[in-house]
Amino acid sequence: MKQAVITVTGKDGPGIIADVTGILYASGSNLEDVSMTILEGELSMIMIVGVPGGKKTAEIKKKFEQYAGRTGMMIYWKDLSHKAAKGSKHAKGSRSYILSASGKDRTGIVYEISRLFAGEKLNITDLNSRILPSLGRDLYVLMLEVDLPRGFRAEKLQKKLAAAGKKIGMDIQFKPVERIEF
Repeated sequence: MKQAVITVTGKDGPGIIADVTGILYASGSNLEDVSMTILEGELSMIMIVGVPGGKKTAEIKKKFEQYAGRTGMMIYWKDLSHKAAKGSKHAKGSRSYILSASGKDRTGIVYEISRLFAGEKLNITDLNSRILPSLGRDLYVLMLEVDLPRGFRAEKLQKKLAAAGKKIGMDIQFKPVERIEF
């Protein structure tokens, strides 16, 4: 099977995931990796999908075009020229850390924190944030996951994160993710 990245965005409502995965299931495609969330009433889903090649792929794309036309959903398809690494978004030998931050909402929070990681050449592998109404003021919460390569000193990074937290008025926690073995 070939692989494709498929993104689906649009106004949220019941049945969207069933509709989209139904098209894929009927074609014999395989969902390999999926992330979906709702952002202020807008659904956003990205999938890595194993798809049959040739005519079958053209049929799937046509069904998605028809679905988008009926529903107003935006669907983007990108064929992958390389084989996506299955089962992990993390670099081999790295350790995953979770950063959680909370504080008064203000412009630049994600920028300041992501800039710090970029300066250390660290890869953010997941990011979620929300503004929560809280007793008359907005509370901003951020959670992100980052890869630390083998041998990287987390203590050095924690000091920089503490300084950044003071600068932007955020309480920042940074801890390793415990691995679960099956």
